[in-house]
Amino acid sequence: MVLLIIQRNDIIMENSALFKYSVRRLQSKFQSDGLLVEILQLIIDDKMNSISLGALLKENHVKSNSIELRNGLISVVICYAQMCLEDDYLSEEEMTNVMLLKTFFKLKDDNFTQYETKPLVEAIIRTQIEKMYADHIIDYQEALQQVELQSLFGLSYDEFSKIVDDVCQSQD
Repeated sequence: MVLLIIQRNDIIMENSALFKYSVRRLQSKFQSDGLLVEILQLIIDDKMNSISLGALLKENHVKSNSIELRNGLISVVICYAQMCLEDDYLSEEEMTNVMLLKTFFKLKDDNFTQYETKPLVEAIIRTQIEKMYADHIIDYQEALQQVELQSLFGLSYDEFSKIVDDVCQSQD
């Protein structure tokens, strides 16, 4: 369970043990980027707030609007989403954690559909849709999962529908 407190437009989280475990896995995937590892450590240490993040960035002489930093943080969120979908199910807590990561990192939905991340996001969604359509029947849970997938990366209805249509056409 995630405890969330909004305090002066800031997020303070008490993270679940499962989320912390996932963040540790992320640290190992991004071990070559010391700053990302330190940012992820803030989450593990329950210091997920803009003051701690700002101090860390200042200490490392990195501007918060750095393109390199933004791209690294986008990669972290995408990688976390992939980890969440390893079991082909996105729980409510996992969805909340993704949204909180996006908020903490100050990422916008359109960050996930631009540049080099768009093909990766589309591939993640395509894989999930292919699994859902394997039996040519979409049940209630799968329909909800589609809505969550669309929301996860902030895709518009048209963007998401195009991916679904491409999957359906390739399966015919």
